[in-house]
Amino acid sequence: MAVVNTFLIPGAFWIRPVGNDNRILIDGLKPYIEWLGDFNEFRLIEFNRYFNSIQLDPRDKDAWLVSVEGEWYTYNHSELSKVEDEAFKASLSTTTTKNYEIVSLGLWSFDIISRLSGESRQFTERRASFICETEGDLVFRLGKRKAFVKYDNTLNELASLEYDDSGIPSGDTAIDSYLFFSNLGARHDLKVLDLRTFKIKFEYEDIGSNTFSVYKVGNKYFIFSNGRILVWNHLSGDIECVELPGRISAYLMSDNCFYVGFESDPHLYLYDVNSLDLLKKKKVVQNGFYPLIITESNECLALRCNASTGNPLLKKAYFVPFTKASFLSSDDFELEIEHPIYNEQERYPEGEQLFILSFSIDASHDYVTIIRQSLAILEDAITCHAVQYVAGDENQTYSENFGGQIEIVFKNCDALDAEQKKALEASLYEIANDAKLVNKAYANGEPKDLQVEVSFTS
Repeated sequence: MAVVNTFLIPGAFWIRPVGNDNRILIDGLKPYIEWLGDFNEFRLIEFNRYFNSIQLDPRDKDAWLVSVEGEWYTYNHSELSKVEDEAFKASLSTTTTKNYEIVSLGLWSFDIISRLSGESRQFTERRASFICETEGDLVFRLGKRKAFVKYDNTLNELASLEYDDSGIPSGDTAIDSYLFFSNLGARHDLKVLDLRTFKIKFEYEDIGSNTFSVYKVGNKYFIFSNGRILVWNHLSGDIECVELPGRISAYLMSDNCFYVGFESDPHLYLYDVNSLDLLKKKKVVQNGFYPLIITESNECLALRCNASTGNPLLKKAYFVPFTKASFLSSDDFELEIEHPIYNEQERYPEGEQLFILSFSIDASHDYVTIIRQSLAILEDAITCHAVQYVAGDENQTYSENFGGQIEIVFKNCDALDAEQKKALEASLYEIANDAKLVNKAYANGEPKDLQVEVSFTS
């Protein structure tokens, strides 16, 4: 059996690939943690600071490129260096198409430069966003006009398609000569705009969500949305809703196949994109969890798996990395669940009827493990024991005897320096303060404020 490790992470963390070197970024605004698949280990990138965006620096694979309040910086070994190269900074705001370079100037303004002649024209429209180039023409979405508009190379308007207030587009995706879009109205209809004729080519009533992803394989377009897959053949016009054994929770198109996870199912499935035949099914996480995100970097696959009950964006989750080859092998996975470095206790002070939730965390472990598990258990504790004050959510589970107090005690802290302790404390209090905005303990029929105390002992 192939051994696969599952690592505890906060439920609000996301995962995404870093380049094509078997590296996965794990982040939830902060901290930023990297999984190094070649070494089977984590690396802490940054704990204290929040970045508006983060990506690998294309000039140095060991450095990061981050944006902070509109400025670009190189980030390497905790040091921020402002990017001074004006040409390079401009490239970060540039979209390159077959015939143009479209430079975003901010405030809905664009510099449109011909790659053939070098001629530059400026385009400005309120709430404008560039979508794509099609056969030498330019397509923008104009929010002020509530329209998609096509322009020629001199920015003369050629065609437009308007939408009404109830059909504000969402999720614009342009592939070849087609623009796929849904809407934010009460019903999410999928529409496909032919960018050559600028007429609607195809409509599908109520795909159930305004978010979707589109992939093209041969003559077919695969549309993943709201737990299902639609397959549209643009030549024949046929549309097929793929029959699958459950509601899709996660998906990834890769190498003429697609990986799929289903709600409340601990297995991962692999399908052939042409025949839609099932190629592989393998259990990838413990019972009670299911894949919510699938991503890849070269030969490394990685999942974020969440609990099958409750709000999956709030409960603690597991990060599960493995190779594509190990998934395709005939051996089942032997799932090694990460050992918790904490103990949890419901402590009743003498004479009290309400308990204090107390966590004791062994801080003799490596720092990344301490970060992951301590943030995860606090988020999970608030979700499980407190009430979230959200309109329309009346069927919540909570602990009736929870008084709102949470103690987090880090023990065996000799290896932690002052900065590490400060960062842990700040992040935990930040989670607590954010949670207080919408969460309260609800004991004996009365709401009580959350209180979190963090301490460190040798």
